Amino acid sequence: MLETVFAVSALVVAIALLIGAIYFIRLVKSFERQLEALRIEIQAVSQDVQTTLRTIDQSLDRLTEDVHRLLGQATGTLERTEHLALEMTDRSREVKTLTTSLKAIGERLADLGQVVARQVLRHEGKVVDAVTLASAGMRLWKKLRQKKAMDIPK
Repeated sequence: MLETVFAVSALVVAIALLIGAIYFIRLVKSFERQLEALRIEIQAVSQDVQTTLRTIDQSLDRLTEDVHRLLGQATGTLERTEHLALEMTDRSREVKTLTTSLKAIGERLADLGQVVARQVLRHEGKVVDAVTLASAGMRLWKKLRQKKAMDIPK
């Protein structure tokens, strides 16, 4: 009877080991399937990352070209701005010289005007006499012309 108990016990242990082995095999196969799914997902993510990196590389190349082009344009604009600033400085000097000359001419004309005004005031009586004489001469001349025009037979 003890042998039977040992045989049954051994059989129960063998069945338990068999069930454990089957469970372990199923567990390993489940892990294999999950690992395969993870490998496929990692491969897809890796391809996405490579595609993204290629796109970034292309974008950086275009950005580098754009930066070089903009740098060239900015340099050209800066050179033109410096040239225009120099031209404006030269023109400003010319205008300053012209303004100074015009100011001097204006001052001379003002001085001359004052001299003329003083001369006119000093000779005011003579000017009035000259204007009166010229006016009388004009009236006389008109009368002579009118008289001459009447004397001519038609």
